[in-house]
Amino acid sequence: MLAGIILPVLTVATTLVAGSGAASAVPATQTQKPSISGLPVAPPEPAPLPGIPAPCVSAFAWPEDASPTHTRNLMQKHFGLKLKGDWWTDPEYRPMVKIVWQTLDAVNCTDYLPQVRAKAKHNLTIYAAATRSWAWGDWGLTRPGALTFDFAKWQQALDEDDPGRLARLVIHELGHVYNVDRGDSPQYWTNFTRVYQRIGRFSDYGTNDMETYADVLGYYVARCAKDNPFDQPGFQAYYDWARTNVFNGVEFGPAPGTKVDCSESYKAMSTPATTVAKPGAATWTPGPGIARKP
Repeated sequence: MLAGIILPVLTVATTLVAGSGAASAVPATQTQKPSISGLPVAPPEPAPLPGIPAPCVSAFAWPEDASPTHTRNLMQKHFGLKLKGDWWTDPEYRPMVKIVWQTLDAVNCTDYLPQVRAKAKHNLTIYAAATRSWAWGDWGLTRPGALTFDFAKWQQALDEDDPGRLARLVIHELGHVYNVDRGDSPQYWTNFTRVYQRIGRFSDYGTNDMETYADVLGYYVARCAKDNPFDQPGFQAYYDWARTNVFNGVEFGPAPGTKVDCSESYKAMSTPATTVAKPGAATWTPGPGIARKP
């Protein structure tokens, strides 16, 4: 709603798309250290996360045994955030905190979060507190210049076995921060409005260009959110726009029009992430059925 382990064997190059404000992935030059058998060692394959079947390789594993306060402090440090509100350290809301953490980690091989932080003037503040409306989250409406996530309302999604809805919401609301420069007509926004004028409505929620834009981003990452429009044909142009203009060519699931097998993603609700620090905006070889292209 608007308002660690460094892999020394992977070298990655990125280049900026002119005027887009986002980097575009360039095929990486990989010099893999041979194994004892003399064969190259394959990069680790990321495990699915709640709502996200094909995340980036984890840079920061969820600290399963950390206290709520230490978890909040680590989250601020790792992701460059300012976290406000008592709910970040309330044990009742730890499952929600985990989804926020893992969703941010899931996009770490793109420059999405760094771009959002930069557009928030490196003062990206997220409150875990009640919103002033029916919304489960908002940017700038409950608290000017800040995101608010209403964890009490989020319980409904967990009760309905739809953690993807929450992953989508996190990316959606961050998208509104990413979009604060739209008045300057950046290339990514110009490109989006052209697609929007041609295709129009995308989801049940997005009834204008700004909400459609944010939902395209949210559903692009959270491919296991229930009733994801990308499961149906007809939205290739929106998908291509998000991949090219925002997410550095990284994909988080199969091509649009393909129904995703989300069984492993739902299991991930109780599975900690694997810690392997990212080398940069790289591509990786996914498991069967998941497309990850530069």
